Amino acid sequence: MKEKVFLFVGADAEGWGLSVKLEESHAAALAKPFASPTRYGLGKHGWVSARFGPNDDAPVDLLKRWVSESFTVIAPLKVLQELEGKEAAGPRKKRR
Repeated sequence: MKEKVFLFVGADAEGWGLSVKLEESHAAALAKPFASPTRYGLGKHGWVSARFGPNDDAPVDLLKRWVSESFTVIAPLKVLQELEGKEAAGPRKKRR
């Protein structure tokens, strides 16, 4: 995708986390106790980070939806059109 990033994932001794760019679910995501605006200035551009301890029960289905939304927001239109043709995906989300 020509140097486009839609997901950051990391782990250390204290747990793991991810960062995604959200538009539609941005406000709802930030209301979650495990989520916060991504640091380094990315938060002001719609990026949200979620952090979990090593024994936390992470909401995997929700995180999958966030990753999918982030991909849709970041991916070039041509890539999304190709995927929609192959998978008969739903309508494309609005892009900024």
